Amino acid sequence: MTEKVKNLILGAGITGLSAGHHLKRDYLILEKENKPGGLARSKKIRGYIFDFSAHLLHCRTRYFLNWLQKNMNGDLQLHKRNAWVFSYGVYTKYPFQANLYGLPKKVIKECIRGLLTIDEESANREKNFYRWCYKKFGNGIAKHFLIPYNYKFWTINPSSLTTEWVDGFIPQPEIEDILDGTFDYSRKEFGYHSKFFYPRNGGIEVFTQKLVEFCRDRIIKEEVKELNLKEKWVVTEQGNRYRFHNLISTIPLPELGKIILDIEKGLRKFFKKLRYTSVININLGVNRKEMSKKDWIYFPENNLIFYRVGFPMNFASHSVPQGKSSIYIDISYSRWKPVEKEEILTRTLTDLVRTGILERSDEIEVCDINDIKYAYIIYDKNWNSARKEILSWLRKHKVYCGGRFGAWHYLSMEGCFLEGRNIALELKDV
Repeated sequence: MTEKVKNLILGAGITGLSAGHHLKRDYLILEKENKPGGLARSKKIRGYIFDFSAHLLHCRTRYFLNWLQKNMNGDLQLHKRNAWVFSYGVYTKYPFQANLYGLPKKVIKECIRGLLTIDEESANREKNFYRWCYKKFGNGIAKHFLIPYNYKFWTINPSSLTTEWVDGFIPQPEIEDILDGTFDYSRKEFGYHSKFFYPRNGGIEVFTQKLVEFCRDRIIKEEVKELNLKEKWVVTEQGNRYRFHNLISTIPLPELGKIILDIEKGLRKFFKKLRYTSVININLGVNRKEMSKKDWIYFPENNLIFYRVGFPMNFASHSVPQGKSSIYIDISYSRWKPVEKEEILTRTLTDLVRTGILERSDEIEVCDINDIKYAYIIYDKNWNSARKEILSWLRKHKVYCGGRFGAWHYLSMEGCFLEGRNIALELKDV
């Protein structure tokens, strides 16, 4: 079968769905998974609702907020973040750099002394993330949290990272705020996710399924195996051919590179420079009521396998059966920091007990494990140049890339939604 379409969209994640929704007509979406939504899908298992790791809605733009208010029918609840950090055997409020209160005195002293080494002007010019941490926050905060946490999270030495991703994502309190958070819990909120929306029922996919409603009759469950840019067609695993005028790709850039038949030879070296981390996401349903009031916790220390643990039942009480609790656990890995997948659950349960999150007597009713291959884009020295070369070449062939992995840059859910919209608006004028 051969079908012609003006705008062909690869991937029914947030960006692809948003592009279709805003195009309104003259498009088809090809999606390989049984269920659209990308990583913003949810699972219901024996009365527990789990997402694929943490997915929360943050609104920085009036357009997105208005869209949610218009289309979500009151299904969203606004939350004030209750996030913590576990280090040196104690829990302190997040962000670490504004909440030193409760840490061992020796650690606090090092962090305060480190403020004397801050060089704000130099930090603003710094391109290397490792050096930026020391210049921006001083020796103590860098040593006790920022460097170990980011090493654990990104799976590579922070000295290999650039600073192209930090603005808006790493809270940057003033020195006065750091000092205020030394003597008592800081009352000030920092960071883009200090407030967030989450569906009252059904998990985060309530949001993506609302987008699906606008696109449902234009989504086809097929996986693309070949792409010819010169002749403008794709062939799917099912043997169908789709001819297009414009191609919107939201699938991971490395995967797109694998299926292009007529790719320029010199371009492959840039695809090889794209680096990313993967995440093992473990979801647990526990037969214990209100096991924590925290939303999530960060773990910078290497002796614990996970970098983050959260409690979905605190986002939505209906996500667990009555009298139960739920936990999500995120473990970062990559080819530079592999994990023993066969042993990962045993190690995780042991570390949950060590941190006091689980009790040995707890009954685990549900265990769901997800291996997320593409989790976070690594911003190293090659990221910007490789990405530019690839996207520029693709754009010449009328391939419009969007989304966290499709355009290979860090985006929130709102960012993915808006990028899909922007592509649609651009193509409406083509």
